[in-house]
Amino acid sequence: MMMMVVVVVVVLLRLLLMMTMMTMVTTKMMMMKTTKIQSAHFHLIGYDDYLKHRIPGR
Repeated sequence: MMMMVVVVVVVLLRLLLMMTMMTMVTTKMMMMKTTKIQSAHFHLIGYDDYLKHRIPGR
């Protein structure tokens, strides 16, 4: 019984992650359409922060 609950939770989390990724990608595309340079700069900063959060001590 517990295994089923765990599986359901994992699947839901996976879906949520995919949704957030898709929204991030779409927003990035929109920003690229408006201003390429600004979006690139913003993306670089965001990615750097993301790496720092994901990998401590980097």
